[in-house]
Amino acid sequence: MIEDIRENILAYIQIYQQNPFKLVTLLVDLAIVLFLAYNLLKIVKDSRAWQLVKGITFLVIGTWLSRMA
Repeated sequence: MIEDIRENILAYIQIYQQNPFKLVTLLVDLAIVLFLAYNLLKIVKDSRAWQLVKGITFLVIGTWLSRMA
């Protein structure tokens, strides 16, 4: 299983080595998503919606952890 994961990661890295434009696109997409998420959290933190966001986050993490067990 670990060997399969390792092979998948290496194949993923090779794709970006062969086509650097995809890497640039990936990094730009990631930067946009992080920027939007950061600004959304700044807006929400100053409002009552912050408790709702914390609750949803707690439920998502709890669901994820229960699936791992």
